Amino acid sequence: MKLDYKNIFKELNKQKIDYLVVGGLAVNFHGVPRMTYDIDLMIMLQSENISKLVVKLTEWGYRPKV
Repeated sequence: MKLDYKNIFKELNKQKIDYLVVGGLAVNFHGVPRMTYDIDLMIMLQSENISKLVVKLTEWGYRPKV
């Protein structure tokens, strides 16, 4: 799977991971151009939500530490 914004959000939604887009990408989504190469997310700090995110990040090849 190609890890672009669309697919990342699609996968997070599919897994029912509660998150909020913040930072430069959120500013872009609101129509203000800003150069950014990363995704800043805030997640709901509930153990089930964190666990689902850790599993998904691991599948994508990351090694998250909580």
